[in-house]
Amino acid sequence: GRLAGIAGIDRGLDFLDTFLRDLRPYETAVLMLVSGRGRIIATTVGDQAGADLRTMAVDDLYLNEDGTLPGDIYTIADGKKVLDAAKLTAARKRNLSHELAGQLIAWIKRAGSDQVGTIADVETGQEKFITAARIPTGNWTLLMSVQRDEIMAPIKTTIQSITTVAVAGIVLGIAFLVLFTR
Repeated sequence: GRLAGIAGIDRGLDFLDTFLRDLRPYETAVLMLVSGRGRIIATTVGDQAGADLRTMAVDDLYLNEDGTLPGDIYTIADGKKVLDAAKLTAARKRNLSHELAGQLIAWIKRAGSDQVGTIADVETGQEKFITAARIPTGNWTLLMSVQRDEIMAPIKTTIQSITTVAVAGIVLGIAFLVLFTR
């Protein structure tokens, strides 16, 4: 009739990073797992960048003009990367971008709506498809973005094949008509 204690089991962040890497359905896919409190839990973004993003709040995601994370505006507090307001104010002169954070937040809010949208890749500027799914356990959100070219490649290949067959069929049809009308 009285509480004796609480026990819990959790997965390590390294395990979640590996799990997301194995889950990637496309070569250019970037997956990001975000907690219900808006912190990045795990991501398939490159090794160092992924480690830098881990436990960061999505609201605090600022980028340099070249798409890299400006490490000098963050401090480590309780093992989490936290935005330092004074450093951010000083660094605003460098034209930091907050666009990616806004886009990710918008997609976190749409999670579970079965919508697919587009965003620009911060590194290459190429168009990417993005979608989000809600994970009820823990109120997490899984974001996935994939370069548009990778998604469209099989469709383009199919259209080219159909076009080739159609043109060949028309040419053969005309050849038979000419042959039989003589």
